[in-house]
Amino acid sequence: MPVPTYTPLEMIDRLVSFDTTSRES
Repeated sequence: MPVPTYTPLEMIDRLVSFDTTSRES
């Protein structure tokens, strides 16, 4: 079972980080 290049968890983490940055702006 090969590991995907990116996991949904990582994608969610990026979205959360981006959302946090947007709110700070």
